[in-house]
Amino acid sequence: MGKKEKQKTNYSEISNIAYVMRALAADEGKIIYLLLVLCSVMPLAQNAIGIAIPAAAVWLYGQGSTLAQYVVALAFLAIAYAVSMVINTRASEEYSTHCILSRGFAFNRRLLFKALETDYQSIESHEGQKRVGAAQEALDANMIGVERVMREIPIFISNLLGLIVYGSVVLTVDARILPVLLLMLIFNIRLNKFARDYMNSHLEEDAEIRRKQRYIAGISGKTVNLTAGKDIRLYRMEDWFGEIMRGYTAAADKRQRRVEKRYYLPVASDTVFIALRDGLAYIILIHMAADGEITLAAFLALLGVVSNFSTWLFGVTNSRSAILNARRLVDNCRSFLDDKDDKTKKGGVMADISQGAPEVELRDVSFRYDDCSENILSHINLKIRCGEKLALVGNNGAGKTTLVKLFCGFYQPTDGEILVNGVKISDYDINSYFRLLGVVFQDMEDLSFNLME
Repeated sequence: MGKKEKQKTNYSEISNIAYVMRALAADEGKIIYLLLVLCSVMPLAQNAIGIAIPAAAVWLYGQGSTLAQYVVALAFLAIAYAVSMVINTRASEEYSTHCILSRGFAFNRRLLFKALETDYQSIESHEGQKRVGAAQEALDANMIGVERVMREIPIFISNLLGLIVYGSVVLTVDARILPVLLLMLIFNIRLNKFARDYMNSHLEEDAEIRRKQRYIAGISGKTVNLTAGKDIRLYRMEDWFGEIMRGYTAAADKRQRRVEKRYYLPVASDTVFIALRDGLAYIILIHMAADGEITLAAFLALLGVVSNFSTWLFGVTNSRSAILNARRLVDNCRSFLDDKDDKTKKGGVMADISQGAPEVELRDVSFRYDDCSENILSHINLKIRCGEKLALVGNNGAGKTTLVKLFCGFYQPTDGEILVNGVKISDYDINSYFRLLGVVFQDMEDLSFNLME
């Protein structure tokens, strides 16, 4: 009866990017591609216009332009800057809204449907709960997992475009600036990888802590007040559960602080190299201006280009780092959603609901959980005839719910067999068999489905 442990699939970052973009477009429509273009191009246009304004002002003054020409030219650039800023802001807001809707609704629905369609015994096992918890973590917030990748895609493209355009200009100024910038890039990548490797090495541990926090919250009625749970109030366990929750919260906070400390290193490295870059750029450009090789207007423009080149450079590395940070979470989500493990059996004998209440028989049924050495139920023989009413009474942990789940076909007996109208449950088409049942368990979830679903 033991289930083979599922092997998690590792996907490439390109595969994850393509996956979330296809899903985003499928969920929110083709307008996503227009928004992606605008969010990628408008930041570069806005930045370039911002650099051009002071350079144009100095150039126009040097050309002896009239006041009217001066005002018209600068007004045109200011309007262009304002328009690009408005388009960029509106497109970014709209794109972010679509990301939230796709992650918050469509992806969560996919996960919920998959959990409903997957073999219950696999889902309920400790390993199954870890897999579901890890998949859910990729959808828990805006700036992690699936939505983080969605949001970083236009940022990465925009930074890459800026890096290419501004890098071409930097090469025409002085190639000596490039070694400093490349060293900045190498140190940034290596130090970010150091922090990311530490974070990824503890992802499963972090996911397990958060799963346990959600479990405790579920027991307490999904409220902050741990006394809201019926059994907690009945047995006066609020202090014990509170201590457990505080322990999980402290462990999660401690892990987060350790991750943050490691990400301080690339920030410190960037600060040092930015000082070197700016110093070198000023020396080179001032020397060129003093020798008459460039005008004052060109000096201002080139200084802006050099300064912003490193912004695009770090933007590329930071966006890629964010996508890589989210990769493991997205892998967990995709691995669960792509899993082929579904209900125990599709196809087989079709259950006939028109026959009325069925006859149920247990023949020498025993059951134990995967992680237990002893049976929770042993050698149960029972026949429930059509029309009979039966009450199961017993202490907590006696096996009442387990027996009901065996009736439902959620579990398969370790030994023995269960027959419904003379047919083993395992021989029925599982979906048709479920139509015979009407079960209300103690733990319930509100599912946002329409009637057709």
